[in-house]
Amino acid sequence: MRIENIREADAKPFFEAISNERERLITYFPLTIAETNSLRSTKRYIRSLINERFNKTMYFYLIKNASNEEVVGMVFIKNIVYRVPKAEIGYFIFEKYEGKGITTRAIKGLLSICFEKLKLERVYARIAPTNIGSQKVVLKNGFQLEGRMRNDFRTADGELIDVEMYAILKSDQ
Repeated sequence: MRIENIREADAKPFFEAISNERERLITYFPLTIAETNSLRSTKRYIRSLINERFNKTMYFYLIKNASNEEVVGMVFIKNIVYRVPKAEIGYFIFEKYEGKGITTRAIKGLLSICFEKLKLERVYARIAPTNIGSQKVVLKNGFQLEGRMRNDFRTADGELIDVEMYAILKSDQ
């Protein structure tokens, strides 16, 4: 398993992987799902993500199987505030790869980028209270639960839901 910057050449495998799991992912990743309705829109979306990386406003990585290059998930850094310096992370893994420790390892690699390359001091994740698997991933990586934010996320179907705020500081490592 490895994480790598998304590239235009990843459009087809990314689109195919997303297409197989649209219904499962739409609730918490509505933007990604909306922007990947076709191979053409996926290519546009990837170009926009590359532009975000160039502008240092968001970093989007694919999790790939090192042996066969298969896309198994994604991790990203967003809502970066360099003045503080802090950022939010997000991630998902495709269903057939769940429960194998891949996401936990990918987040460990992402934290290295956050703290070493981007020089962040705080990294946080906002997780639905019902998403136990995601909570386990961040806790295994040293995040701490800081509290619940009420009505802080709008799902794809328009529902406002609570999220739990987990964070890790550079000094926690």
